[in-house]
Amino acid sequence: MSTPLMMSVAEFAQLHRISETTVRDCIRGESATYPPLQCKRVGSSRKSRIYITAEQAAEWRAALPDA
Repeated sequence: MSTPLMMSVAEFAQLHRISETTVRDCIRGESATYPPLQCKRVGSSRKSRIYITAEQAAEWRAALPDA
């Protein structure tokens, strides 16, 4: 399966098998379990949409601790 160039919070959560709440915690840098996640915001701050690029997703995965 290939990674989309840009994905929504819901798509990122489904692709990585984590909850949308966890994704939003990572975006805010508040997750105790997962690394911070960079994202792109489109629109005004009140009604913005959040997108995660393939590059941002790869950086997030690379920041996960090794087993």
